[in-house]
Amino acid sequence: MNFREWARSTHQALAHRPAEDRGEHLTHAQVETIMRMAVSTLVEALASGDGLQLDALGCLWVENRGARRLVSNLTSEQRKIYVPARRVVRFRPSKCLKSALNTK
Repeated sequence: MNFREWARSTHQALAHRPAEDRGEHLTHAQVETIMRMAVSTLVEALASGDGLQLDALGCLWVENRGARRLVSNLTSEQRKIYVPARRVVRFRPSKCLKSALNTK
C-alpha cells in the first residue's frame, strides 16, 4: 500500500463512520493533507530524537549505532569494511498488532 492508497482507505473509513462520530465530512484531498502533515510531524520528531508510542501500532524510536568494522568473506580473499556511526529508527510492534497479524 502506497501513501495514496492509505489516504483513500482512511477517507473511506471516515466516510462510513456515523455522522456524530466523524464531525464534518472531509474530502479526500483534505484527508491526504492531514495525513501528510502527520507523517511530516513524525519525521521531524524522530529526527530530533523523540519517539512515538501508539497502542494499536507499537513504538518507534531513534537509536545511535556506533561505528564498526566488518570482514567480508564473500570473495576468495577477506575484505575489511568500515561502517560509520549512524542513527537508525527502531520499531517494536504492540501486542495488539502482533495479535492482529497472527489471527488471520
